[in-house]
Amino acid sequence: MSFDSGAARVHGATAVVSGHRRRGLDRAVGDRASAMAPMVIVVDERPSIDRVLAGTLARLRLTPTWIGDVRAIPALRRYDDSGLALVAVRDDASPGSSVLAAVTLLKRHGYTVLCYWHGSQPWTLGTQCRLLVAGASHLLDRTSPSFGAEMGERVAQLLQVDVEHRRESRALREQMLALGVVGGPAITAVFRRVQRVSVLSDLPVLVVGETGTGKELAARAIHALDPRRRTGPFVAVNCGAIGAGVAESELFGHRRGAFTGAAHDRKGLVRAAQGGVLFLDEIGDLDANLQAKLLRVLQEHRVLPLGEDQEVPVDVRIIAATHRDLESMVAAEAFRADLFHRLNVVSIQMPALRDRPEDIPALVDHIIATDVVRGEGSAVAASEEFLDALRRIGLPGNVRQLQNAMERGAALSGLTTEITLKDLPEEVRGGAPTGISPAIGQVEDPAAERSIPDEGLNFDAVVTEVERELLLQSLNKSGGNKMRAAKLLNMKRTTFVEKLKRLHIETELEES
Repeated sequence: MSFDSGAARVHGATAVVSGHRRRGLDRAVGDRASAMAPMVIVVDERPSIDRVLAGTLARLRLTPTWIGDVRAIPALRRYDDSGLALVAVRDDASPGSSVLAAVTLLKRHGYTVLCYWHGSQPWTLGTQCRLLVAGASHLLDRTSPSFGAEMGERVAQLLQVDVEHRRESRALREQMLALGVVGGPAITAVFRRVQRVSVLSDLPVLVVGETGTGKELAARAIHALDPRRRTGPFVAVNCGAIGAGVAESELFGHRRGAFTGAAHDRKGLVRAAQGGVLFLDEIGDLDANLQAKLLRVLQEHRVLPLGEDQEVPVDVRIIAATHRDLESMVAAEAFRADLFHRLNVVSIQMPALRDRPEDIPALVDHIIATDVVRGEGSAVAASEEFLDALRRIGLPGNVRQLQNAMERGAALSGLTTEITLKDLPEEVRGGAPTGISPAIGQVEDPAAERSIPDEGLNFDAVVTEVERELLLQSLNKSGGNKMRAAKLLNMKRTTFVEKLKRLHIETELEES
């Protein structure tokens, strides 16, 4: 945040409040407030700021932004998710009044709202209740002789809290960025939970969310913030990618000679994570016979390798993730209830991208900044129409699909440095054969033939896009079950899996 040193920016007028020195709390808060550049809004329908209020803010060395029209509030920029708003109340603040609308909007924008009564009659109880319900934190009486002192003390206190809150918010965002976590309020709330959970080093965690929402990213953040285990290994295992015949050996290890082909001792992935974190992705795909052994690792911190007579102690933290509804699986006896309850001590829900479209521009910037869509040394940018289309499309693959769209959009854009609407990959358009799909506002006949542009098209690329879309849709409809997905396409499972690998979908699923 930053402020002009002279006149404040205003809507419809200019309010200038000079600064004065004052010892004690006012000066201390003023110094800190100036350093952190707090945002102070004054909402008053009168054409000038109240003299007493102006003097109070001047003593705190604050230059406010004055708003005389409630309709200007939605255009306000939010500064570090916080700020202070002072709202003059000159009527009874009846339902539907502009004052109540102002309080509601400011609160929604993240401001702490302080209302002061400027009417000729005393506050009514109804007015006070309506303002508090709308979001006001404090109510002050302008007619009181001590109004100036009370306002100064209250503003000073709120600014102290505000400064600390913004300092904490800035540190939080820096930590998120360092760990590759990008997003607005929803993701920030998830990250705060990750912070709280990370210090509980022995507690299992269950991360739940759709494919591509960043479940492994959350698990890695927990590991990185865990004071005991951050220096230990992070071992990621996709439970659905391990063959049933070798899963037990892969996870729990074996002794040489335990079975045909076991030429060497193997400690297994559980012991490979000793002192660190074992991340079990898609835990819902874990074989039923192995669920019992995993439960013993969680309860007793011991593992029995194949061919061994005695259990081996292990010290690992287990983080599991799934896109499935494990509770429903427990009810259907497809997943052990005791293992579910042991894993679900603490759960983290990853929000879908369609529920936070406001995060898409920041995610696109992050994807570009990490060089995943750069060509031969040339920078790539996304046009506004491209971003607007992404906001309005469901993107069932979430952030992973967004990254894929950016990479392929950059590739389709050729030598240009800007990704435009025409570069939107076919699968993102919803599989429509031509043009832009109804998902972003243009209706066309799905049965229509694909039109070949004057400059021609890449036949192999078009076929690959359609094939990829069908594979992704079948996986989505089958809940990720490859056997059922293959049947939906009247295809053998082996052929289906081979196509996933050829189009790199298998790798993307393993990384979810």
